[in-house]
Amino acid sequence: MELTPAEPAPAPVEALPVELLRQKLSQPLGKDVQQELARLLALREKAAPVLGPTAVQSIDLGLTALLSSEQPNLAFVRGIRLRTAAALADQLYPLRPLPLLRSSSPAIQVVLGLGLLLLVSHGSAAFIHSVLTNDNTQLLGLPVRTLLLVGLCGAMGGVVSILMRLSELEKLRGASRTSMVMLGFFKPVIGLYSALFCFALMKSGLLPLQPPNPESEQYLYMAVCFLVGFSERLAKDVFARAEEGLVAAAGGEKPAPLPAP
Repeated sequence: MELTPAEPAPAPVEALPVELLRQKLSQPLGKDVQQELARLLALREKAAPVLGPTAVQSIDLGLTALLSSEQPNLAFVRGIRLRTAAALADQLYPLRPLPLLRSSSPAIQVVLGLGLLLLVSHGSAAFIHSVLTNDNTQLLGLPVRTLLLVGLCGAMGGVVSILMRLSELEKLRGASRTSMVMLGFFKPVIGLYSALFCFALMKSGLLPLQPPNPESEQYLYMAVCFLVGFSERLAKDVFARAEEGLVAAAGGEKPAPLPAP
């Protein structure tokens, strides 16, 4: 039978400085001091099981600063209380906006970037589709609504890819917060442009995919563009095949790679 090592015991929480409290409470206190004292004592009781000894030591330091002098350092005590209360609220209510923005989780940072992109893109896409275009609107000779459809399919593929990899992204703790947010923001954008390029390849014949019947042509475009946005490996394979087809159509040979230095 294999024995597993026991988990380390939590660090003990220091006892409340009762004697100091008794001495100070036997004397008249100002209203501000009484309010801060009551708030600190209530916060200490709530923070001890959640935040541990470090938070309790900070609160006790605030109690000492509040009680051990004739002129209490109220600004210092108030700062300790507010910071500890904010840390406690982050732990108890992690889905509030501010804790999400302050989170050190790479997965949450990526989702924040993704949410920022969706907030902007969905409104823009709906406005373009409903207000600026109709079935006959063209851009550079191409139907705008078809381009919008395949682009959104590629972007949605990128979104699904991110959401399915959240557990893997959580292993990247320590990575730059900015890079994680940019990953969530730009991966669907890359999927959108990849889908548009794949659509152009299919329409040009460089990517020989034919629907079984004319009625399913649009659905074929949607499915392929979604997959290209979802899978980076598939996108690279599609682009490589298109490159080979283009070289073959030009009657040339693919250039050899440069020798390694």
